[in-house]
Amino acid sequence: MLDELNDKQKEAVLYNDGPLLIIAGAGAGKTKTLTTKIAYLIEEKKVSPYNILAITFTNKAAKEMKDRLFKIVGNDVKKLTVSTFHSFGLKLLRENYERLGYDKNFVIMDSDDSLTVVKKIIKDMNYDPKIYNPRAIRNKISSCKNEMMSPAQYERYAVSDYEKVVKEIYEKYETKLQRNNSVDFDDLLLLPIELFRKNPNLLLEYQDIYKYILIDEYQDTNEAQYILTKLLSERHRNITCVGDDSQSIYSFRGANYKNILNFEKDYKDAKIVLLEENYRSTSNILDAANNVIKNNKQRKDKNLWTSRGVGEKIKYYRAYNERDEAQYVIRKIKELINKNIEYKDIAILYRTNAQSRVMEEEMLKENLPYRV
Repeated sequence: MLDELNDKQKEAVLYNDGPLLIIAGAGAGKTKTLTTKIAYLIEEKKVSPYNILAITFTNKAAKEMKDRLFKIVGNDVKKLTVSTFHSFGLKLLRENYERLGYDKNFVIMDSDDSLTVVKKIIKDMNYDPKIYNPRAIRNKISSCKNEMMSPAQYERYAVSDYEKVVKEIYEKYETKLQRNNSVDFDDLLLLPIELFRKNPNLLLEYQDIYKYILIDEYQDTNEAQYILTKLLSERHRNITCVGDDSQSIYSFRGANYKNILNFEKDYKDAKIVLLEENYRSTSNILDAANNVIKNNKQRKDKNLWTSRGVGEKIKYYRAYNERDEAQYVIRKIKELINKNIEYKDIAILYRTNAQSRVMEEEMLKENLPYRV
């Protein structure tokens, strides 16, 4: 199973005695490295699949990892815990709900349910929803939870009248959830931490179950995810974190890229492996990316490289406005069509949904078929 790996990927797979940080640049084969590492633990190190926990950030990534592992280890994949942080948190709650004061049939509220609760509280308190926007307050409560901040702790930061009202709503929101035997999405991370802090013996049991912990996209972990990981890995310290501080884009969701930068402070004997060979892009693209990334003030030094050749140069066009931008894109599409490229092989990527409107209007004018 090691034959298809490069030297650095092999080094990451073969090191299994203590904390390991894999800094994996974009397109450097991190999923392949992670899945091979798990398979190596099972096949070569004879680690029971029950003792392995792999955390990814999306259900799609978890499914992809399971599918890849099935091809190597077969039905052993069913004994592995491969899940997102929230799914894993839910698993812990389902196994220990009574210790946290919940009934077996506790309800998980989605973000719309949470918003409904916040709206009702604002209405009951006779506050103007135009001033105290329910969505903004719901988001603030979520941020507080991701930063491990209770209503009492938030009160210390509540200086303005608006913030004092937010604290009041947050308090009532928590009371209402407990009374209704409900948890929200953020509680799926918070409550397992509370559970382990209140029940040290239970934490020991779970530490002995999950002797090997692997975390993907570590740069996107928030405070609660960071603490949960640290608690579980404290005893055996066989923790592997994979990530890239330069790819952290979720600060608006509470992600703290400094978790990856602080890994060596948390684990003094940590081994660091850099995956710098990119299998996805040509060197022109990587040189441009490296030149952008090197301006980050706090970063892990790495230099992406590829053996895929120089490739086409990057074309950069500065448009006068969004209309000019759309027309430029359409001109380029027509050039490709004239070279016998098919419509289905052309994609336009945009940053926000609002940007598609002008593009669609210009496409309709030119009678170009498209699918959003």
